[in-house]
Amino acid sequence: MMSEALESELLRTTLCGYRNFTNLFTTDALMDLHPTLPISCDHYPPSTNEQSKIFDANHWTRITSQNWHIPLTACAIYLVMIRVLKAYMRERKPIRLTPIVIVWNFGLSLFSFCGMVLCVPHLLYGPAGLLTTNLHTAVCSHAASYGHGRVGFFVALFIYSKLAELFDTLWLLLRKSPVIFLHWYHHVTVLLYCWHAYSIRIGTGLWFAAMNYSVHSIMYFYFGLTQCGPRGRKLAKRFAMLITSLQLLQMIVGIMVTVASVVYHAQGATCFVSLTNSAMGLVMYASYFALFLQLFLSHYVYAKKPKLPSNCPSADVAALSSAADQTQRGRPVERPKVN
Repeated sequence: MMSEALESELLRTTLCGYRNFTNLFTTDALMDLHPTLPISCDHYPPSTNEQSKIFDANHWTRITSQNWHIPLTACAIYLVMIRVLKAYMRERKPIRLTPIVIVWNFGLSLFSFCGMVLCVPHLLYGPAGLLTTNLHTAVCSHAASYGHGRVGFFVALFIYSKLAELFDTLWLLLRKSPVIFLHWYHHVTVLLYCWHAYSIRIGTGLWFAAMNYSVHSIMYFYFGLTQCGPRGRKLAKRFAMLITSLQLLQMIVGIMVTVASVVYHAQGATCFVSLTNSAMGLVMYASYFALFLQLFLSHYVYAKKPKLPSNCPSADVAALSSAADQTQRGRPVERPKVN
């Protein structure tokens, strides 16, 4: 797959968003912040000819890059909504919408599971698979190695689903639950980053989609369970620490993959990962890791459990049940839902 990409020298020019350390600090590098790749940068490797008939990634990445007003407007409305709706609900009773929230969470869990089933095998065993080739090929191959066909379709859905996930915050606001920094910061930054990554066709996109789908399939199922009464909350509680651990692992792998792409660039190897996008990705993943680590330590390492009489439920279950009345999905109010 890497050799197929190298057949076209045009793909390794700044016109197609390719930038290494020799041309990173040029005036046209600012264009990478708002990438719009021309038709001449479209890539159809021979191994993906049939796949591109099912779903053409070149077409959809171009549409994405030409419609930056969509995520920017969505983020602006989102931030205003948080402030306005929080003030509006201050003197009003919470609106639970429990059946809708249950369907929403289990629906996103099923959607994420389908994405995981398609993306993970392709990441491991595809034309540029980690287990069928090598790390350099798996990290640095052109996005056409995964962007076409059914896998590419679900990668596109992964990008656009970040718009839909903004509704997670709406449920919190209507329930008068706290919307803390980690929650809204994550939703805004991940939407903008993913939109940029898809627009500039980064080779590591499949890594991020596969990891996110995998974690979300479990995470949203957990959130759905917390709305299914005391038994559901008790069952879900067993997986709370696992989910936070998986989220931390996701951030670590994201940092490692991004650093690997930068190192390959520094070594002079061909790597179809935008250095501009890598810089944004490192800042994003590092900040997520710090915030998730703080969350993990505060809840599972340094957490203080209240003492209860012997005839009362355990401290953990009691705390979880109490918090369920204050939160969207039964999780403690300090623990925001993040992707």
